[in-house]
Amino acid sequence: MNKHLTGEKRNLLTYLLLIVGVLSIIITAMLGQAQNDQFAQDSQESQLINQLLNQSKYNEAGNKLKELLQNYPDNYFLQWEYGLSLYNQGKIAQADQYYTKAREQRPVLVQNPTYLAQYGEVLQAEGQLDRAKKYLLEAKKVNTNPQLNGQIDKVLKSMGIEKK
Repeated sequence: MNKHLTGEKRNLLTYLLLIVGVLSIIITAMLGQAQNDQFAQDSQESQLINQLLNQSKYNEAGNKLKELLQNYPDNYFLQWEYGLSLYNQGKIAQADQYYTKAREQRPVLVQNPTYLAQYGEVLQAEGQLDRAKKYLLEAKKVNTNPQLNGQIDKVLKSMGIEKK
């Protein structure tokens, strides 16, 4: 059973493999371009969301975040930002859910002073004062930003807790 490919059969097999290789490259390039286009569109959307949040247009930002979350349901940062938009729309219980989802996706968020401070405010607004105090005091402990410290002190003071 020692057959060798010669002549026409060898050439046909070579051309067939070459065609398959070229088609694979073309298909991969097309799929890569589609992925790049989606990434560019999502990046623009993300920039627009940040602008909307900075302009206090929380409802509009929330709608756009909700759309992005459909494509990226496990993205902790989108969950966090969506929680922030919900909080600023007065949807406190829903905000708590999204802050929790973000923390579950990215447990290291409990070391982020901005997250801790914002979530502490959500908990305070929800009436969970013991948990709020815990998060706010932890935020103060790990924070180096004086502006954020001022915000944390303001919330703690409103809860009857003097700054430490």
